[in-house]
Amino acid sequence: MSARIAFVGADGALGARLVPALGARGINLRCSALHAPSAPLDLSGAYVTINAAGPRVRPGLGWVDYLREHVGTASIVAGAVRPGAHLVLISSAAVYGSARGAVDATTPPMPDSFPVPAYAWAKLAAEHATRSICADRGVALTILRPSIIYGSGAGGVLITLRNLARRGMRAVLEPESTRQHLLHLELFQRVLEQVATTSPPAHRATYVVADPFVLTSADLNDAYRAAGPRSVPLVTPVGLVGEATRRWNRGPNRQVSGLVAVASMLALDNAYDWKTCLDALGIDPEPYGRARFDEFIRA
Repeated sequence: MSARIAFVGADGALGARLVPALGARGINLRCSALHAPSAPLDLSGAYVTINAAGPRVRPGLGWVDYLREHVGTASIVAGAVRPGAHLVLISSAAVYGSARGAVDATTPPMPDSFPVPAYAWAKLAAEHATRSICADRGVALTILRPSIIYGSGAGGVLITLRNLARRGMRAVLEPESTRQHLLHLELFQRVLEQVATTSPPAHRATYVVADPFVLTSADLNDAYRAAGPRSVPLVTPVGLVGEATRRWNRGPNRQVSGLVAVASMLALDNAYDWKTCLDALGIDPEPYGRARFDEFIRA
């Protein structure tokens, strides 16, 4: 990689791992108000800028917070990239919502069905703002919509449930047929490496990014049983939680609490089109198979 790559959002969880891995120049960016950066943003020397700024889903944040940070930072970054350069916006598969079945880049977004619609809508709004500004300024744009990321330094609820099983309390996710389509951090890093060194198709491209295999809740249950063979099973109806969350979010100004939202993340039941992205970028899927997930759970 090259120092000609700028990574905005270097102080985030992804940035901590990816900035040194990509050999990028790390930049921190926060927005106290829309179009109000905390410091001047100079991207004039960057041939490729990766924008990962903005908070992840976490308790205590609401509509105003997500929209201000994601749309604000996206607008600032797109306005600072020099014409003719390449901007890579890290969005999220959250824009598709949940219970969508097979999903690809042409699937219409449905942010309202995501467990935290404020986050999903903010990601989608950031995409629209970035597209508009890049088109006006002649900036090449690639939008990546990664699934839930796991790996070294990432894993969230997956690690929490594994550790609970090791301590004697094991969640049994139901229904076991629910699809859990995730994304290993090392594969996402490889995607970014290829995007940063490959000319963007027709100056506009949108890719869904996910592992080249789909797990189910039954697979997670098996993994947690192996992690805590003497643990006490606790039936966890994530399917009912997910459906209840979708119904609740249909009301005005509603957003489920943090713990319920986390549980609902295990009920997305989507299967993402991983092949289009990996084929377009010339990435061999074989090194990123199921063994990576198994190793992650055992680690």
